[in-house]
Amino acid sequence: MISVPFSLVESNTIARSSQPVSIGFPFVLGTVSTDTKLAIQSKDGQLVSCQISPLTFWHDGSVKWAMIDFVVDISSNETLLLNLTDDFSDQELSSDQGQIKLLENNKQLEINTGLETFTIGTSQGELLSIVSSALSQNESKSENFYIQLTNSKNEKYKAVIDNVCVDLIEASTHRKSLTINGCFVDANKKQSKLLFESTLTFFANTSYIKVDFTLHNPQAAKHPGALWDLGDEGSISFESLSVNIPVDSNASVNIYDHVANKAIACGKNTFLKQFSSGGVNWNSPVHKNAAGKVEIEKNGFVINSDSDEHEGMRISPAFSVKNKEDTVSVYIEKFWQNFPKAISKQNESLTVELFPEGNFELQGGEKKSHALWIDFKSPTQSFNWLDKPLTVIIEPQYIEQTGAFDFFKSSFKQNELSAIIEKGIHGPSNFFEKREAVDEYGWRNFGDLYADHETQGYAGNDIFVSHYNNQYDPIYGFVYQYLASGHANYFELADDLTKHVADIDIYHTVNDKDEYNGGLFWHTDHYLDASTCTHRTFSKNHQAAYEGYTSGGGPGVQHCYTTGLKSYYLLTGNEKAKKAVLQLTDWITYSFEGSNSLLAKLFAIKQSGNPDVKDHISEKYPMDRGTGHYIIALLDAYDLTQQQNYLARAFKVISNTFHPNDDISLRDFDNIEATWFYTVFLQSVGRFLLVKERIKQLDDDFYYARDAMLHYADWMLNNELPYLEQSDKLEFPNTTWAGQDLRRVGIFYMANYYSPIKNELLLEKAAYFHQHIVNTLQNDTNNDYTRILVLLMQNIGFANFYQYSSSQNDFENIRKYAKPVKVNKGMKICILLFKELSRLSIKNELKWLSLRSAKVAKLLGNKG
Repeated sequence: MISVPFSLVESNTIARSSQPVSIGFPFVLGTVSTDTKLAIQSKDGQLVSCQISPLTFWHDGSVKWAMIDFVVDISSNETLLLNLTDDFSDQELSSDQGQIKLLENNKQLEINTGLETFTIGTSQGELLSIVSSALSQNESKSENFYIQLTNSKNEKYKAVIDNVCVDLIEASTHRKSLTINGCFVDANKKQSKLLFESTLTFFANTSYIKVDFTLHNPQAAKHPGALWDLGDEGSISFESLSVNIPVDSNASVNIYDHVANKAIACGKNTFLKQFSSGGVNWNSPVHKNAAGKVEIEKNGFVINSDSDEHEGMRISPAFSVKNKEDTVSVYIEKFWQNFPKAISKQNESLTVELFPEGNFELQGGEKKSHALWIDFKSPTQSFNWLDKPLTVIIEPQYIEQTGAFDFFKSSFKQNELSAIIEKGIHGPSNFFEKREAVDEYGWRNFGDLYADHETQGYAGNDIFVSHYNNQYDPIYGFVYQYLASGHANYFELADDLTKHVADIDIYHTVNDKDEYNGGLFWHTDHYLDASTCTHRTFSKNHQAAYEGYTSGGGPGVQHCYTTGLKSYYLLTGNEKAKKAVLQLTDWITYSFEGSNSLLAKLFAIKQSGNPDVKDHISEKYPMDRGTGHYIIALLDAYDLTQQQNYLARAFKVISNTFHPNDDISLRDFDNIEATWFYTVFLQSVGRFLLVKERIKQLDDDFYYARDAMLHYADWMLNNELPYLEQSDKLEFPNTTWAGQDLRRVGIFYMANYYSPIKNELLLEKAAYFHQHIVNTLQNDTNNDYTRILVLLMQNIGFANFYQYSSSQNDFENIRKYAKPVKVNKGMKICILLFKELSRLSIKNELKWLSLRSAKVAKLLGNKG
């Protein structure tokens, strides 16, 4: 019998009726199949139907994670104790949603939710339009629903369809989605270079839909001199992007402001605009444009209507227009946070301005997504359930029991470090307050974390701007903390950051170098203000930060984080997060393995021997965090797809990085600054071992990785000290190093976990390091810096898991291994080059060369 305890918490003094709830649930191996029927059971035994959508699977084909959708009634400030169960008969369900009906007819899709029918065109080149039965009855309308882009020359383009993809969930009892990809075309069929992707989500027995709309510049940035400033030739400038909905010209407007919790009655024609964040630092240099200027007109928002004007700082508006028969209401998620935003009703058009009239630059490979909700009928829709969502808390003990979330423990044993971590949501400089310090708001910035640790030593009086760009995977840390603690603030931070990373921090192009395409941009360069490079690391305005400093470059393998994106997908079913994981996996693979061309292979051979790249002659990988990230990305991709190739590739990287008989003295680990990140690699090996253990594959690959790890852990036991006890070897001996030491605590516990003979010295060493970390951070007044908090969140689960877990397996003794065979370099080079010659393409060779040489590109006639 399946029994998953969870609770639903209403903490915003808002009673909810038929509110949709959607949350990812993990399941124990072998308990849930794609045919399993589940229901939500309340404390009094009442059963409510739910929709099950599998997200990932166990190796035996059973469901590992699935989205569970249901609707709920809940009173103000109520907590419901619920249970997800399969112990019921169909007749016992108290409510049967019925299915959302979908009919394809004459190149159109009709979606009937039970309360409303929507019609969507599916033909290529057709205008993207949503027609509801309520709109179709509005005879006075002058135009259909449409989405319009205005470029920098004031030329107007409308969104047209390229293709439509409907989700594969047949029994859509609560929710159904379709995704539309397309472009923008003007009246003369001229196409804009900008593209879009829109996901429309329909809900059973409702008259509202969710429109996730993503604007995309697929061009590559030109990044001259390896610099990534605004104003780059690959950027595209535009003036506005709006969604237009027909309404009655005589209809009146009402706005419900969820920030002030009040209704605002307006006239027939009303214009609302959020100009800036409404914060104290609203004109922060974080908002610089390509010219290095902050050109924000005013602080806060303005509402202009026929009869009145309202002003304020921040507004989260549900904007409703009452037609003769029905009321059309719209709501943009995170309205003021993603400023500028505007909504207006003028005559016969309700216009939602995702980018209101202004000057916008979408950089090469950059995206921006908005979530717009539209209710076409309900006269009482305020969308308060979106602005103030319910909190879903799955019992942590159950999550641990499933083993479906790697390294998860249901309770934190290291209370001293947990208290420091909680400063991220409760302390005076928590992550929400950090946003205010630099005004980390606006459509490009919102969701990212402020890298306040980079301000240490800064003596200026102005705001120092530094973006964090998911370094050390705070998305994962936030999701882990949310599941372990149930604090909704952690989920909010994960939600905001994931959406930012998926759009802004990842380079969404296939037109640049393979080692850049699809990659993750670094955080702002250390100790330097972001200036005009926004979230792309290096600016033309940067000067040397310290002696021996060099800058320049694009996405790099030392900065690749996929586990948080995967974890967010497991909780939300957000397909963009899943796609991001697989995209980053492809990118980091290209970065290590190289492109399929002769010139690329020659270049890789020339690079062989450099410390931070793969040696293509010996097939050896560097023992650093880049290789660790590569392994983790492959394992995350395996978890999402169950494709064995990913797991096999992960072992190939591991086995070509270290060996159980390595002479560790050759690694130069005494040079901490150059080699400290071998610990990241060892952690990735721990993830590989756990995956193999969970799928019951204690094979040769498992024991090779285990034995090599134990060999290095034994060296660490006899040689390693906390970093700050060797401060003379550090260039910047700050307390970040104490956060990094938590990795080694976990490695000592991991070695004890997998060792066939338990070693008390490993436990003593781990305890010593742990106490050093606690003492160091408790005495540090800056222990709430972003980087320190994120390092603790990233690594505390790894350390806790191996400290407080015991395996059910009796691991074999360490095996005997022959020394690695030395490679005949000359023969290896010949084999590599012959392979590339056998598939030689002049076109590919010229493309590879032109992407690395402006002169060659010019000779070949490439304008870029």
